[in-house]
Amino acid sequence: MASRRELTRLIDRGPSGPKIGAFFDVDRTLLAGFSAMAFMRDKFSTEGIDIGKTITSLGGAFRFGMNQSSFPTFLEESSGDLVGLTEEELSAVGERVFNQRLVTDIYPESRALVEAHQKRGHTVAIISSATHFQIDDLARELGIEHVLCTELEFVNGKFTGNVVRPACFREGKAKAGRDLAEEFDLDLHQSYFYTDSRDDLPLLDIVGNPRLVNPDSELSQIGSRNGWPVYRFRS
Repeated sequence: MASRRELTRLIDRGPSGPKIGAFFDVDRTLLAGFSAMAFMRDKFSTEGIDIGKTITSLGGAFRFGMNQSSFPTFLEESSGDLVGLTEEELSAVGERVFNQRLVTDIYPESRALVEAHQKRGHTVAIISSATHFQIDDLARELGIEHVLCTELEFVNGKFTGNVVRPACFREGKAKAGRDLAEEFDLDLHQSYFYTDSRDDLPLLDIVGNPRLVNPDSELSQIGSRNGWPVYRFRS
């Protein structure tokens, strides 16, 4: 692990104040691995395996991976067993999974980056395609006030099975970043975005300080061509 001083040198020497945004993705950026797997393991351990629902979820993942369905449709197909649950019930699941399975997966390097931005008075936010119940506890753990993510539809306090469009994915993430910038008068040209995925290029392209954390192969190549800094976290 790089020393904190080395890791945060550019932040510490850069401009301060709330007009500077610092946006973070979640999987392989703040957390090691993919957080959805922790929720899947929790579901299997508490409810067992439902073959029918598992096949439906895998089918949705396959169609999404083959570009045969949209991201919101994929989420709807994979969350059918959550229909009818209240926000409080979903939040309780999220809290349990975070405390039991995810809190120890936070990269210490990413925690140091978040703290460095907070000390400079930057407006720090998580911008993720996940949902509130998957990431709100992570935000609280890191002291991050702003969470922009994919929203689920609730009617009479219960999840309908639908995802609110647009989801916070690809162009939806860029929209979330622009909306936050407009709300808080952020200077996107001096702001940062940390992510691992080429799906986040629309938001990477509108910030002045793109930062690649454990980038996938395609994003790594794009970052190399653009001279974007790359971090490899393995601790």
